[in-house]
Amino acid sequence: MTEQQQLHIGMINSYNIILGKCSAFEVMSSGVGFFAHIPDEDPDFDTVNNIIDYFSEIEMFEKCIELVSYMEENFNDDGSERITLCDCELPEIESYSKRVFCSNCNNRIRK
Repeated sequence: MTEQQQLHIGMINSYNIILGKCSAFEVMSSGVGFFAHIPDEDPDFDTVNNIIDYFSEIEMFEKCIELVSYMEENFNDDGSERITLCDCELPEIESYSKRVFCSNCNNRIRK
């Protein structure tokens, strides 16, 4: 596999993980565990921006649109994280993923 192919697969894998289309475990189990970000951490503003720039450069604009929506939901205009943490006395959890949300208030359980 060429370096360019590894880069592209890493961008695709990170895109899929960031948007919740698959888990890091699924990617690692596939044998193509290349990433553009640390897969078990939430990506920062600059990392997502770099992935958007990559997809824009190769004209995969549908991926750019989805990542821009992710950015708008998860980051403030200054690039800081937009997170509202749950302050429910007894949080409820209906599903588990990298980001766990309270089913009572829809806010994140932890950062």
